[in-house]
Amino acid sequence: IQWGRIKNITEVDHLHCSFLYRSGVVDYNLALSKRAHREETLFSFGLKQKGYRLLVVPDATSWHLKFSEGGIRTPSADDQAMFNHDDLIFQNYVGLKDKTIVVLNNGMGDHIVARKVLKYIKNPVCFTCYPEIVPGRSIADAMQSFGDLSQWDIYKKMDSWGWKGSLEDAFRKIYGVEKA
Repeated sequence: IQWGRIKNITEVDHLHCSFLYRSGVVDYNLALSKRAHREETLFSFGLKQKGYRLLVVPDATSWHLKFSEGGIRTPSADDQAMFNHDDLIFQNYVGLKDKTIVVLNNGMGDHIVARKVLKYIKNPVCFTCYPEIVPGRSIADAMQSFGDLSQWDIYKKMDSWGWKGSLEDAFRKIYGVEKA
């Protein structure tokens, strides 16, 4: 839609280039290929999943300056494989668009704490190290489906937030759950 002729402001599910956003809301997926074919679509889809509206505004002007060579524009024999890799990650996200992806790639005690919050998470689909504590799919499945899992690393998030609260409240924050 961004390259078509539209007359009115139109809401979309994801964008693929030249957009403005609020930083710090969504993490980039660091497991994309060096071409990062789905970088913008994954990033903007993540904004949509966080509740932000994505609007294409036909009378707005945005300058997306690109260097004439290098980066994604350098031909490579691996281009199709890299595109397929990145597209698979994107399709896996879109396939779960009505779910909340919960990745618990941490210790047993962390699973016990997360379990307290899980019942308040909207439509969770869990990837877990300890399915006997929190039933779900494997962490290997999460890595294959979504690539980099650091966006769900609760300790990395707590560090970036300068967190002083409880682990339970950190799980509430990362999954957008209000305190019960």
